[in-house]
Amino acid sequence: MQTPLFNLDDLSLLIVTSSCLLFVLILLVDKPRRRYNRWLSLFLICVALSSFNTVLYWSVPVKSQLDFLQPHALFLLRTSLLLGAPALYIYVRSLIFEDYQFNRSQYHHFAPALIHLLSVPFIYISMSADSYLAGIQNFYFYIINPVFWLQTWLIHIVELVYGFLAYKVLVEHKSRLMRVSSNLAGIDASWLKLLILGFIGLWLLQAVAQVFAEFGIGGLAHITSRVGTYFLFFLVTTLVVYSLTQAQVLTLKSPSVSEDNPNQEYTEEQVSRLFNTMEEREPFLDPDLSLIALSKITSIPQRTLSSIINRHHGTNFFDYINGYRFKKAENFLVGAAKDRNVLDIMIDSGFSSKSTFNRIFKKNSGMTPTQYRAQH
Repeated sequence: MQTPLFNLDDLSLLIVTSSCLLFVLILLVDKPRRRYNRWLSLFLICVALSSFNTVLYWSVPVKSQLDFLQPHALFLLRTSLLLGAPALYIYVRSLIFEDYQFNRSQYHHFAPALIHLLSVPFIYISMSADSYLAGIQNFYFYIINPVFWLQTWLIHIVELVYGFLAYKVLVEHKSRLMRVSSNLAGIDASWLKLLILGFIGLWLLQAVAQVFAEFGIGGLAHITSRVGTYFLFFLVTTLVVYSLTQAQVLTLKSPSVSEDNPNQEYTEEQVSRLFNTMEEREPFLDPDLSLIALSKITSIPQRTLSSIINRHHGTNFFDYINGYRFKKAENFLVGAAKDRNVLDIMIDSGFSSKSTFNRIFKKNSGMTPTQYRAQH
């Protein structure tokens, strides 16, 4: 019986490598979005290099055939981890902010990768010849080296810091959108959220595995590392399948509006004008109503209008407009139109998304529209 060349861990990582490279090919062909896709491509290339590096070092059959590459490949290819995390962060920023430009002032994001590369010679210098050779077969001899250990924790820290920074950008972007838009149905951040949170989860697993290893809990370290491998496989596979089956997974650009000023002064007349406009003209029935549009309808400057909604009403634009839509739908559900189709009521109330309709209704009444009608 022949011994298989690759075990399940190796195959998973090789599939991750090939999937990432295939995804890069698809992204680079996508010319309309090429500017920010270059950063996503760099991130995916780094994931591919890191996965392949793991196979090169840990796969016994591969290492036996390519032993001349070690430990040089291990030391150098780990730099990809310090390139990937900043690339993810820059990708998120360039995707969300249309005017974002990468320039010399942004080079500091890749300083950790440069530090890592410059410190590699010190690993060779600080190791004896016996430890250096023994490390090719036993990772323990590398991890006890102080330079290698510092590099390892630099990688974990940089990955997690940039992962959380990327997520912070996404969360703040959603908050900005809710201040200027009443309809988030066309803004699909699911793929991006999966990408960011998925890799934050992976990097946390890898850091935990490192902690277990340093405390001598080898069994748990091994299990956590393997879980991380399979998690990476399912994450990359899911991301690729999702991107290939969705016509447009990333539509995150926010409307171009003046930044609101929470201290912008307003008058009682402007408050009354907004109230009368909402009650009489019902602009909220436009599913795509934005702060800009409402500003034109009411003849109230954007910043002043935003300040009225934020300070006087104590809410954001999204919830303010959808509050009126909720009241309209509520009247339909308990009035003469109560026997109408719920989807028709949703549309006639200004909602364009069933998920938003249900979420707003549950937030305001504690029930779904169907449940609300049944009880009234």
